[in-house]
Amino acid sequence: MDDIEEEPAKQRDWQPDNPLFELPNVIVTPHAAYYSEEASGAVRTIAAEEAVRVLTGESARYPVNELSARA
Repeated sequence: MDDIEEEPAKQRDWQPDNPLFELPNVIVTPHAAYYSEEASGAVRTIAAEEAVRVLTGESARYPVNELSARA
């Protein structure tokens, strides 16, 4: 999982009580866990391509929700 509501960096003397931390099959990472040079480039490229698609009347490949998919 990437990011949780009670991020340690945002709280002084953080004492997590989230039940997800107790599960053996869950890994929680900081919000920047995706970061790499390749990922940063891919995110920018995909965002630009999606903007062009939508602005030229095509459907988004990666819509955020159903309403976006129908536009």
